[in-house]
Amino acid sequence: MTTLINAMDVAFAVAGGCGVTTSAVTHGIPQRRQLHSSPAGRAGRAAWLPLLAGGAATAAASKRRAVTGLRASKVVLMGDSVLDNFFWLQTPTRHLRVQLQEQLAKSRNAKVKQLQCVNLAVDQMTTFDFVERKPQENPWETYAKARKLVAFEDDEDKEYVVDSDGVIRSVENLRRLEDVKWVVLSLGGN
Repeated sequence: MTTLINAMDVAFAVAGGCGVTTSAVTHGIPQRRQLHSSPAGRAGRAAWLPLLAGGAATAAASKRRAVTGLRASKVVLMGDSVLDNFFWLQTPTRHLRVQLQEQLAKSRNAKVKQLQCVNLAVDQMTTFDFVERKPQENPWETYAKARKLVAFEDDEDKEYVVDSDGVIRSVENLRRLEDVKWVVLSLGGN
């Protein structure tokens, strides 16, 4: 399931601990948010859902901001290989983040055109390790090594955001980014 969500849904799902990422967590059933049902979609404007995120910067976040622009508004990819797809492509340098960034830059809408796409997705991410993914429980070393072998143009594509203790904390990594406007989330994969 891939969907656009707002940050309150992510925070609510994490607090609920049930592993789903939409406002339907009390029922344990993920619900896809329909873009045309948003006021922006009905008005014919860009149908992106706003996201409130922020938090203290760490070394990883500082590195990420240096690549994506300190104050640039962001679209963040989070989740599994549906979004972190370089490993499965014949031309890995043309992965989803790159293609989405190109499409954003082509927009006629000045605000959309200025958005920066950031990838926090990691292949094989599950709902169980979305908050904290430890390498001994769900390793990503194969994909991390493969990333280093690809001649990516942007530094941010060369490695995953991993904390100093070797753990990926996707929700915390999202909070560390400044001026996040949209999140594209995919969990569940095949």
